[in-house]
Amino acid sequence: MSTKRPGKLRVEGSGAGHCIRVPSNRAEALHAYLRARRVLASPPQPCTAEIDSIQLGKGTDLDAVQALLDQWK
Repeated sequence: MSTKRPGKLRVEGSGAGHCIRVPSNRAEALHAYLRARRVLASPPQPCTAEIDSIQLGKGTDLDAVQALLDQWK
């Protein structure tokens, strides 16, 4: 297990949509956090061995989501 601190979470462009890449061990918690704040987001999907991707729904306010990510611990 890596002791390296994960970087800041960001909304990223992903083809025609947007996503958030998050460490796999925190992905379910982030998804629940976003959904509790009425953000349309798909369940986390594996991206790499240690990173999951959460796709954001079409029309999502990306600035508002980034503000939520900045507040999330």
